[in-house]
Amino acid sequence: MKTILLILPFLISFFNGLCIVTLILGDEIRSHKLLHFSLAGGLGLGLSGFVGYFNFLVLDRYNPNFQITINLIILGLAFLGLLLSPKQEAAAMEANKQKWWWEISYLALFLVLFAPIYYIASFYPYGGWDSWAVWHFKSRFMLLSGDAWRNMFDPLLWRSSPHYPLLLPLINVWGWTFVKEPTFYGPMITSILYTLLSLTLLVSSLMPFKKDKFAFLGSCLLISSPFYGRTAISQYADIFLGYYLLAALVCIVYSVLRKKKRFALLGGIFTGLLSFSKPEGLAAALIVLGIATAYYLIYARTSSFKGVIPFGVGSAMAMILPLTFYLFITPENMTMANGLVSKSDPSTWLRFKTILAYSLVEFLSIKKWKGLWVLIFILVLANLKRCFSKEIALIPAVLASYGLLVGLYYLINTRFEILWWMGVSLDRILGSLIPVFLWWVIYAYNWKRT
Repeated sequence: MKTILLILPFLISFFNGLCIVTLILGDEIRSHKLLHFSLAGGLGLGLSGFVGYFNFLVLDRYNPNFQITINLIILGLAFLGLLLSPKQEAAAMEANKQKWWWEISYLALFLVLFAPIYYIASFYPYGGWDSWAVWHFKSRFMLLSGDAWRNMFDPLLWRSSPHYPLLLPLINVWGWTFVKEPTFYGPMITSILYTLLSLTLLVSSLMPFKKDKFAFLGSCLLISSPFYGRTAISQYADIFLGYYLLAALVCIVYSVLRKKKRFALLGGIFTGLLSFSKPEGLAAALIVLGIATAYYLIYARTSSFKGVIPFGVGSAMAMILPLTFYLFITPENMTMANGLVSKSDPSTWLRFKTILAYSLVEFLSIKKWKGLWVLIFILVLANLKRCFSKEIALIPAVLASYGLLVGLYYLINTRFEILWWMGVSLDRILGSLIPVFLWWVIYAYNWKRT
């Protein structure tokens, strides 16, 4: 019975996402079931996290009945919208039947490949040390503290990063709603689900471009990476961030390639969800927002497609709640020391050279990455023209900007000793970007067939 109660919130979120994605994209998504499910899972869980945050803003405490009621109302309205929406023609459904079974076979194989990760995760139910110190702490605090939940932003608790956004802990709290206790299974299920969603999204979003076999190979490389598997079972928010970044970029690129404004709207929504994942997620979301806007405007000069308005509407809708957190609730970042003005801990040329050298060593680490980054760079060099073609120029622009911003933050923030800081954070940042890099280089491969 307890297992059912643990799974129930995730099922409600999934069906919420399934209905909403179908309403937004219509027949465009019905014919790609695995992609449909991959987008629906992240959207539904993100929406449930937003409902939880709204719960705290309105009632100033966590109220399970409020959370359940709002989620069920959304589900009911979305389902009603589906009933009233045009149905896909029977002929089109039959034409996609074979593809559906092919996609199901991929999903089944992923579940088989993923079984070892789930088995290993059962030995580390509380995740990594900083996952416990940051994300688990916030989750339990919000569930158990009643109307004192804002005390978790006290500067005395600076080691738990009070300035971090709340989407992941809010989803963890939603996972505990029916069991009414902070069992370790909730965060473990969340982490594993987002890892699986990232893998299926990577494959399914490339299938329409006749690259499913190459995409599956890329996913096998990803899932076989010991570090990626360790990050997944450690319950860090980096897997979480990586999924939303991939989903946002895929939807934006799809909107241009397919000339479908509805994909632009969905890309904006995922960008808003990305902004509430981590501080790095906010930075990535702002980069995506700026570059995608320019991408749409530049692309519109040579095409009749104008996706900037639906993208902006989706982003605005999804960023309203995160902005209330960043503007009115989040405390000052207690782990920041500006090395540009600090006399005691200034940014130095040595720090800059250390960042470059450590980054190079990290990329080349055979023990950690098994040559995965080397392979990615070789594929980029072998397909320079294709990788930087106009249709997907958005992706390298976002990745380069994000990388430069992370490097600049390492240089400017002298609060921590640089070797220790990069040692505990750089590999996870790179791990969150691998799905996007793999999507980019796999799409560029055999480009003329798209």
